[in-house]
Amino acid sequence: MKSMFFLIAFTTIFQLFFISNGNVLIEFSFVRITDYALQQAGIIFVALY
Repeated sequence: MKSMFFLIAFTTIFQLFFISNGNVLIEFSFVRITDYALQQAGIIFVALY
């Protein structure tokens, strides 16, 4: 169960940080989270969970 949770968390975070399409919601020095990335991360989270 822990390994599955790690896979879901890693994939969701990967989606958030590495998709750059869409409108920027949060931006730090090198980290940018967009609305499209949040949407895709949600879809991946639901699909894997």
